[in-house]
Amino acid sequence: MRETVIVNDGVKHEIGAEYFFQHDYIRDLSTDDISRMYALTIASLKLLPEHQHEEIVKTKRGLNILKQMVIDMNPHNKGLDIIKAINSIYK
Repeated sequence: MRETVIVNDGVKHEIGAEYFFQHDYIRDLSTDDISRMYALTIASLKLLPEHQHEEIVKTKRGLNILKQMVIDMNPHNKGLDIIKAINSIYK
């Protein structure tokens, strides 16, 4: 079975992990869109009940991919600064 991850932009999207970057929804997003999706995915993760273990795992995997995208799509250390700022909001 193909692994999927979950990301959220106000709407939950379950996307195949293997071809995540080629997915129609993901490939045309701007750096701002990806940063916003990272923030909304964190917010959605915080709202998940603990008993939804599988969804939590998939969301954490999606969050890790988005985090790396934010870092990679921004020059110098700006991506890390964005991640730190978003993470500080959702502590």
